[in-house]
Amino acid sequence: EHATADDKNLGKSLQLTPTGREQFDKLVNSTVPTTATLDKVNAPVDADTGGLILGLTESVISKSGNVKQEKDASGKVVGLVPQGFEITIYQKNVDIAMSDISKGDGGDIYGKDVPKGSINFSQLIGVIFGHEIEHATPKDLLHGYKNPSKAEEPATNISNKIIDELIKK
Repeated sequence: EHATADDKNLGKSLQLTPTGREQFDKLVNSTVPTTATLDKVNAPVDADTGGLILGLTESVISKSGNVKQEKDASGKVVGLVPQGFEITIYQKNVDIAMSDISKGDGGDIYGKDVPKGSINFSQLIGVIFGHEIEHATPKDLLHGYKNPSKAEEPATNISNKIIDELIKK
């Protein structure tokens, strides 16, 4: 009932594939408060690669700096639980990426080739949002903490799976 038009469109973008729907369920059933924003102003680029930043997930850490540990039945730490997560999708960069996908030989999203004309804007938003939702999980936060050089792997596996499901339609 409190969802904005942007919120509703973000949610709809995930309903287009089985993996997108799984990511939507993961978001709505999360015990960690998570916000999602469609930023229509900024267009950040990666300082190291110069590549477009399509989305960003940030952990909200409490003023004390404490992050709770999520443990399994045996007591093993399986996740890090911040106070919240903030997901931002950068529409200007999505527009640029969509333009690239629509021309020539297609484009590249998170390192995966996307054939020309194979996905539309709403589907691309679903790919990016699904990727960012994976980052907004305690398990992924722990993975990134333990494996900084491989922090993108789980989320990229999700976005690749969504792309594959869209292309097969």
